[in-house]
Order: sequence, then structure tokens, then C-alpha cells
Amino acid sequence: MDTSETQSITTPAEDEELVAAFETCILTAVPMVLRSAVELGIIDLLAREGGASAQLSPSQIAAHLGIANPDAPRTINRMLRLLASFSYLSCTLHGDQSLYGLGPKSKYFVSSEAGSFAPLLRFLQHKTLINSWYGLQEAVKNGGGLFENANGTNIFEYAGKDPALNTVFNNGMESPTPLYMNKILESYRGFEGAKTIADLGGGVGQNLRLILDKFPNLRGILYDLPHVIKDAPAHPRMERVGGDLLKSVPKADILFMKVIFKSSHP
Repeated sequence: MDTSETQSITTPAEDEELVAAFETCILTAVPMVLRSAVELGIIDLLAREGGASAQLSPSQIAAHLGIANPDAPRTINRMLRLLASFSYLSCTLHGDQSLYGLGPKSKYFVSSEAGSFAPLLRFLQHKTLINSWYGLQEAVKNGGGLFENANGTNIFEYAGKDPALNTVFNNGMESPTPLYMNKILESYRGFEGAKTIADLGGGVGQNLRLILDKFPNLRGILYDLPHVIKDAPAHPRMERVGGDLLKSVPKADILFMKVIFKSSHP
């Protein structure tokens, strides 16, 4: 009897579900590895060496970065192989070694590019935020917010007392803005005819400055916590106002909110 007749054959749909379930188990590794590749300068190195057409071996990457650890090429290879499997990098086999270059997604993580996601990745993968996730079960059972339960205060007050985290926070909120805001401003006309706009929780003003540059008829109010707006670059038609949007907001023709990092209940 042919034993193949009694074997269970999985369908393509079942295979996809199996792979998706397995990927879920390892998903936390992807942003952590990507963050390390950004912090080590690997993504920027591949961009400098010729963009999508350049490919380097792990040994070449370690040498370019001045890493003397003899085990570094092996670790770098495992890191980049994972990123290549998720299309962040390209990978080509050359003899017995792998060569890596920029992939379809990695261009958004080049630090030198305007609108990079690299600062946002650094912020969201900051260990202070990551550690807060371990309290999700307790938050469900006993209430409270993740960050507050883990750190005793909300992220805004915490960042106000931690200059290093405050810088990471502000850079993370600001840097990706041109990637999508410029596209919105190409087609959205809702700002026409207004005289004033208040960007609530506007950080250091990157978003508001883009709007004001596009619409010269507008005057803007940058509204955020005092320790945040103090670092905002000046603009001739932008007023910086410190305050808490959960308590009050300034008057304007348009009240604008974008990517609000909310950590407490209103």
C-alpha cells in the first residue's frame, strides 16, 4: 500500500496561517535587530556605499565600522539575514558568503534622509517604553496606563525630567513628518481660507512649519508642554504657547492634531 495515500496534505492557506503564526512569535526581534543595525551605522553605511546597488559582506561591514570583535561578522550576518527575509535588505550569495545591500524598506531608515523613520524607531524601541509593555496584563486586571504603572508618571512628565529621553521623543515625533505630511499637503485644501491654525501636541513644530510654508495666509500656534516647545525652531508666523491640551486649548480657526502619543485618560 502506498503510504502517501494516507498522509495529511496541508493546503496553501494552512501553510500561510502556519507561517504567519510563526512570524508572530519572532516579530519582536525584527524592530530590535533593525534598531541595532541603525544604531551601529549599518543602514547608513550601505546607503553611502551606493544605495540599492551596493552590497557588502558582513566582514566588510565590520571593517568599515571599525569593529574589532572577531565574532562580529558572524553576528552581523545573522542580523542582516533576518532583515533581508523581511525585505528590509537585499541579499545575494557570492560563493560561500552573503552580500547585503539596501532593500525596498530600508531607505526609510537612512538617518541622513529627510523624513527618516530611524528616530521614531529609536524612540519606540527605547527600553523605557519596551519595559512598560510587560505591565499590560496588570493594566487589564487592575487598571491604569502601561507607562504610568511602570514609571510612576506619564511619559510627558517623565521626559520632562529626562533630557536624553526628551530628545529621543521629540526627534522620533518630528523626523517622519515630511514622509506623509508633504503628500497630504499636495492634495488637501482644508487649510485654504483660514487665518489661524493651532497644532495641538505639535512637538517642536516640524508639522506646523510645513503647513505654514505651504499656506502663506496662515498664522500658526504651536501648542505643547513647555519643556517640548522650548526646543522648537522659530518661524515668522508661528507662536509658541505652552500648555496641556487635556486641560485647555488655544482659540484658532483650525485645531489640528497629528500622531498624538496619549499616555493618560482625559
